[in-house]
Amino acid sequence: MFWVIGIGIGLFLLFTFPRQVFMLLGVIVAVGCAGGAYWWINNRIDERVKAAVITDARWSAGVCPETNPVKIIFQNNSDRMRRLGHQGQRLRSW
Repeated sequence: MFWVIGIGIGLFLLFTFPRQVFMLLGVIVAVGCAGGAYWWINNRIDERVKAAVITDARWSAGVCPETNPVKIIFQNNSDRMRRLGHQGQRLRSW
């Protein structure tokens, strides 16, 4: 029900002070666009960094010892360092 009151107040201010309300709306839109552009650019950069990290898992008894026959390779082709979620943990076969 508060949204009805808010719309009423907004319409009253729009018709009473149109120039100031449009300037305020312009500032709000400009700040929103700047924030959206900042978020979009950071998201694109992060996606490129994630795409540059290659993970490969191979099963080869000839390359790896018989106790751990899975060879896992993490290759980082980006300029930034990435932190892995399971860093320093060794997988065990149960």
